[in-house]
Amino acid sequence: MIYKILIVGFALLFSFNLNAHEHLKGFVKTVVEENGEQVVEPLPFATVHFAETEHGTTTDEEGFFDIHKPSTEDTLILVVNYTGFAPDSIPIPPGKTEIEIVLETGVEIEELTIRRKLGGSYVARLEPTHEEVITERGLQELACCNLAESFESSATVDVGYADAVSGAQRIEMLGLDGIYTQTMFENIPNIRGLLSTYGFSYIPGPWMESIHISKGSSAVMHGYESITGLINVEYKKPQDSEPFFFNALANNEGRLEGNLTSAIELSENTSTMILSHVSTQQLEIDHNNNTFLDVPTGTNINFINRWNIEEEHNYHIQFGLNFMNEERRGGQKDFNKETDYGTTNAYGIGINTRKIQGFFKGGFAIPDREHSSAAALVTGTLYDQSSFFGLNTYDGNQKSIYANFIYQTIIGTTDHNISAGMTYMYDDFSETFNETGYDRVESVPGVFGEYTYNYKEHFSLISGLRVDHNSEFGWFVSPRLHFRYEFDEDNVLRGSVGKGFRSANIFAENSPVMASSRTMTIEEDFRAEEAWNYGLNFTRIMHIDNNREIAFNIDFYRTEFINQIIADLDRDAQRVAFYNLDGESYSNSLQADLTIDVLEGFEVHWAFRINDVKATINDELREVPFVNKYRGILTLSYETPLENWRFHIANQYNGPGRLPDSGDNPSQYRWDDYSPSHFQAHAQATRRFSNFDVYVGSENITNFKQENPIIAYDEPFGDYFDASIVWGPFTGRKIYAGVRYVIDR
Repeated sequence: MIYKILIVGFALLFSFNLNAHEHLKGFVKTVVEENGEQVVEPLPFATVHFAETEHGTTTDEEGFFDIHKPSTEDTLILVVNYTGFAPDSIPIPPGKTEIEIVLETGVEIEELTIRRKLGGSYVARLEPTHEEVITERGLQELACCNLAESFESSATVDVGYADAVSGAQRIEMLGLDGIYTQTMFENIPNIRGLLSTYGFSYIPGPWMESIHISKGSSAVMHGYESITGLINVEYKKPQDSEPFFFNALANNEGRLEGNLTSAIELSENTSTMILSHVSTQQLEIDHNNNTFLDVPTGTNINFINRWNIEEEHNYHIQFGLNFMNEERRGGQKDFNKETDYGTTNAYGIGINTRKIQGFFKGGFAIPDREHSSAAALVTGTLYDQSSFFGLNTYDGNQKSIYANFIYQTIIGTTDHNISAGMTYMYDDFSETFNETGYDRVESVPGVFGEYTYNYKEHFSLISGLRVDHNSEFGWFVSPRLHFRYEFDEDNVLRGSVGKGFRSANIFAENSPVMASSRTMTIEEDFRAEEAWNYGLNFTRIMHIDNNREIAFNIDFYRTEFINQIIADLDRDAQRVAFYNLDGESYSNSLQADLTIDVLEGFEVHWAFRINDVKATINDELREVPFVNKYRGILTLSYETPLENWRFHIANQYNGPGRLPDSGDNPSQYRWDDYSPSHFQAHAQATRRFSNFDVYVGSENITNFKQENPIIAYDEPFGDYFDASIVWGPFTGRKIYAGVRYVIDR
């Protein structure tokens, strides 16, 4: 309760000082003659700025702009420029807040492009939530073969391997497992349910336009499942993308990857796009000579066809189909499925997954109601996995339907916005681990409403509530509150509080246990997981000159669980017990970030995070295993003035983390209580030409490796075999090279 009081108190306190700056809103247009009539045409992306100040902006696609007015009693001069038109300078007296500007044609000037280069990531300054955006440039600064590998330069999201044999990757946010982070594809739920195990490797890096990472609870329209944050992936889109893009990559361990995307304009309003991906690993690698493959072999084929149909000011429709098939083979190098499957001759792993997903998104303007619109988002997913880990077998099947209908409008003015709607989510899960099955069907209708108040971009308050009824777990009531207060354009405070729910898929979400001799025990019927999240964030911008700045962010987030499904690895080293939380479980995460434009083209980013994550495990409040207490990031990015060379170095510091108890094992099969602190470094150099890039890089440059990632590897069918005690890299240094080729419109 104290956190709720603090959040609301901050909102009330800062609402009393809202007149720090005035705004000037305007419309930039030109007038042309068509068939003897004067026709007004808006001028999109015209540059607008106040002379002799740093206050500037551009018009939107419809020619409108909104700009801060510097604090002064003098008349200001507004300068407007648009290529091919005569620039204009307009006096703006004190108190003037609206203007229409007409630019005249007939002046021939050479085209001049003025822009500020976007770095690999930035914090969205005008968003009410703390949102970190990884740009397309950031996605290209490292190998970034898939979504999981896109966070190597981010301190917000941690990524690592879940075990030492399957290649499954896991993420963490705010010190908690990625299952508590809602992951979406263009605001449609994507990686959830059984997909949470391998789903982060099913989104190829070259398909992505950007990644938006929000900490804390998300807006109620996104659903009830957000607890620690939201990751929203924006794919490349038919209406904006190049007609042809090709990316190929290879590394020293035998990984080969190819991506091809192609966008086609079929008419003025219709476009389509193909995104295709093939990757394969055929070379068998065993650097530590423990007879087990460090990287599973196999092939992934992934394909999307998406369509875009839009009519400006009326409707915007997108739909598409995604097909994915992957086969993985791992375990001991001499395993032969034809002769060894189901025997103790050799230990093998086989994982076959298939996914088919269709989606529809439609946005529609409401006739005769300005600033009102309706939207529909619908997706259907079929996912199937069949796998074996030695003598253990796991089969999982998921059929999901998601529909979200949203209506948005204003109350009086655009300072008061209302969003309301209804959702429906259907999940049919079927899981079988050895002889134990866990099947369930969840049907979840829900309604939500959200009110947004904006005051001249200085203060915004978003208050939302959603109510859902889960056929398996009953009612979910999720209140959410966000606020943003701008002291001035360089100092912003944000806060949030919200509640989230989710249902656990214990086998899929604990797949590393399958790669061990542990038995799984379900001790009671599960309740839904339920948690509150509270957060505060402060952002400050310090200007070095007109083109360079220093950005500083600091935030604190706390997650408190009302119920959580505990996977107890401590009670017995040969068993994992699952039960509902009986006691406390929480996560405290404090993070500071500093980004400095040192020189033109040279950017330094530093971040450090402290985690305090504990849960009641076996009747004792303990640190949660596999969570680093500290994490630091230092990245250096440099681009030459002509933009033909680009260099990027990412350095990571990973602090100690508690490991599960191993006191029951014989001494030769025990491990330390904590993982050691360790450093990693990644680097890449890119040579850019007119329409293609060539890049080379290295991951884990220092060749740091976890010793003995597989316990009792010489007795894979014995009582003490365990490949799940993984806290660091175990594959050593990787060197890769690739090429990108683009044909622009």
